[in-house]
Amino acid sequence: MKRPTNLKKGHFALLLGETGDETAIDLLKPHLTDDSRHVRYLSALALDMLGFEDRKALDDLLMVRVDAGEFTMGSEEAFGAETPRKIETGAFLIDRFPVANTQYRRFIEAAGYRERRY
Repeated sequence: MKRPTNLKKGHFALLLGETGDETAIDLLKPHLTDDSRHVRYLSALALDMLGFEDRKALDDLLMVRVDAGEFTMGSEEAFGAETPRKIETGAFLIDRFPVANTQYRRFIEAAGYRERRY
């Protein structure tokens, strides 16, 4: 039997996440250290969908840290032009990719918007 390609492994991991079956967690955990970045990312995304508790392991793969600093907000050239101004921000984590519908649904169901920090 031919070994699955990284593309197939990654998409299979994602399908396991979509099932909502928490027994898939044990199948997916070893793939967090796969040689393929694609497989690692999709496995982490699937584990996140399944409610995997190890946030550090998932955040390392799904998020990127933005250091504290200053940035320019606004543009005179943008639609509805506004005066550019300097903004200072603290460090934060941001998703590497757009949030999946299942992730957003879990956030809503967990009453995430009731927490002031969100």
